Amino acid sequence: MAQGPAGVPPIGIDDFVKNAIEQYRAKLLDLSSRNPLVNFHHSEKSRSHVRVADEIPEKLFERLESSRKLWFDPVPEPVSSPADEELPLFLETLRKVKKTDEKYRKALDELGS
Repeated sequence: MAQGPAGVPPIGIDDFVKNAIEQYRAKLLDLSSRNPLVNFHHSEKSRSHVRVADEIPEKLFERLESSRKLWFDPVPEPVSSPADEELPLFLETLRKVKKTDEKYRKALDELGS
C-alpha cells in the first residue's frame, strides 16, 4: 500500500464517504434556535398554521397522509372571568371584603401608589 506524506496512509474512499456523511448529518440535525421546527412559537395572528387540540399526533398524521377529509371545530374564545363573578351578589361581597380584609388592606398599602 502506498504511503502518503510523512508516512501517513492516504484516506480511503470509505473514510472519505463516512466523513462527508457525518458532516452532512451534523448540518441536517440543527437543534439550535435557528431551526423553526425546533424553535416554534404559535402566533394567534398567523394564517400559515393550525393548532390542533385533543388529537393523537400519530392518528392525525395517518389521516393527513391518507388524504381523507378532516373537519375541525373551532375552540370557543376563552372568557376573561367566570360568569358567576359578574353577578351583583358576588361583586357586592367582593367590595365589602376588600374594605374589611386586613391582609388585603395591608398588601394594598405595601404596593403604594
